[in-house]
Amino acid sequence: MSKLLSIVMPTFNRAWILPYSLSLIKDQIVRNADDVELIICNNAATDDTESVLRGLENDGWFRFINYTDHKEIGISISRSIDNASGKYFLLWGDDDIPNPRMVDILVDALKRYPDIDGIHFNRMQGYADSSLQQKEMENLRVFYKTIEEPEIKYESSKDFARNCFRGMAFLSVNLLSREAWEKGKQIYTADHLGFEFLAPFLYGLSGKKCLYISYPLCIQRCLKRPIYREKWPAYLYVGIPRALKDLEKHDVIDGWKEHYHIFTSNSQFRSSFVGYVNNIVYWATRDKKYYAPLVNEINQSQDSFFRKLVTYTIYLPDWLNKFNRAVLGMFLKAIGKE
Repeated sequence: MSKLLSIVMPTFNRAWILPYSLSLIKDQIVRNADDVELIICNNAATDDTESVLRGLENDGWFRFINYTDHKEIGISISRSIDNASGKYFLLWGDDDIPNPRMVDILVDALKRYPDIDGIHFNRMQGYADSSLQQKEMENLRVFYKTIEEPEIKYESSKDFARNCFRGMAFLSVNLLSREAWEKGKQIYTADHLGFEFLAPFLYGLSGKKCLYISYPLCIQRCLKRPIYREKWPAYLYVGIPRALKDLEKHDVIDGWKEHYHIFTSNSQFRSSFVGYVNNIVYWATRDKKYYAPLVNEINQSQDSFFRKLVTYTIYLPDWLNKFNRAVLGMFLKAIGKE
């Protein structure tokens, strides 16, 4: 029998943390078993993910899908969702920490608001080391700091998109109906570098009613040194603008640049001038072949003359960029930002 909610967990090479992550959510799944299913999708991991999951005691509280062909994140997410039987689904990160009553709260909300097609909820963020084995997280904070009402129901999907899309860049805080997903994935494109899911989610929810829950329902682990940092300039300065431009074209939002400035207003996205210089000079210049064709597009999202000038350092000779990176590294270390 189909469930009300499918929680879908794509995973790749996280065998060492999966038992811990699953132990945090198991009780919630079990006590909501009539309404909720958990589906774990192994994206052809090269570690012991398969044997670890098959070795876990499982009396039916989760389903395990073992893919043998590895796919990029966007395709991995899409095929993982295809396994869900629920009317709604929640993509859940294999290293995220749920509020002890997260599933209860979401199921209750879905039953109280049967006319909604999406839920976005608040979260906390903390910085951990790259191994994720650090028990204490630094700078633990709430993402949306203004909590005026416990819940806000949006009759207008444009109002929902304007107020919530910045937080929706983190996958695990978005719950969608299958109907909305089927509509949204029609505009899926790998051109939205690193954020391929964002436009489909918001396009799928266009014209539909949505709910925002202001109470933080999970903790996101932010890596101090993300493994994708060399692609972060492309994700932030090309992928997000492309997604927003497509959303404006489909009349999901009004004014992509205004939305982009809202998106980058959060410190997580390092919108300061120093953060921009670091992203471009320290990371983008390392891969001139990849970034040189993107210079003009990057500058479309930058209003400052000085930021645009920084972007052109990508064209500088390799020896000069190597020198610039060394100087920048010493500067960042001196101010405690390295």
